[in-house]
Amino acid sequence: MRNFTSLTRLSYISFITLLTSLAWTNVNAGVVVISPDITRVELHDIFTVDIDAQGFTEAVDGWGMDVNWDTSVLALESSSVNTIWGFTHSDGDSSTVGNLLNIGGSKFGEEIGDFNLASLTFRAIGAGVTDIRLLITDDLLDAFRWSSGGFVALPNGTVNGTVDVSNVPLPAGVWLMLTGLSTLLVGTGRKQTVA
Repeated sequence: MRNFTSLTRLSYISFITLLTSLAWTNVNAGVVVISPDITRVELHDIFTVDIDAQGFTEAVDGWGMDVNWDTSVLALESSSVNTIWGFTHSDGDSSTVGNLLNIGGSKFGEEIGDFNLASLTFRAIGAGVTDIRLLITDDLLDAFRWSSGGFVALPNGTVNGTVDVSNVPLPAGVWLMLTGLSTLLVGTGRKQTVA
């Protein structure tokens, strides 16, 4: 009988440990996306993309991300966490080239459904294509973590954005000038007969 009691107690402890670990690392149904997902810009353009949460069925009261990109194509101008994350937030640490670390926020209250997390402003510094990659922070040492009611609730996934930077085309004024010059040259090349 003593073995049965010890076995039962061990089973209860194992079951409670399992439930606690599952509650500690829930996965939320939503995804985090870069919006727009494809951005076409020209060299030296400054543009903004948003980090948005979509389809969250469970409440979110805190979040944290790392973001990275190709530094030969883009330079980060600024980052700004949405003001709805007013309890505490960080616009991230951009001291590591090509990375924005620990951007995130928390609030009293909760967000459900679709909502904005932050905006990132970049300058196109080189021609080419790069992804803006989102990495979910879930390390205990991270400044901000995904949470719902105080428990970790990670998003279901992320959708990265793609930026296509093209070389600067000739300005419209140059095309207009070339059209005018060609018309002038064609007009002077014709001989007019005077009767």
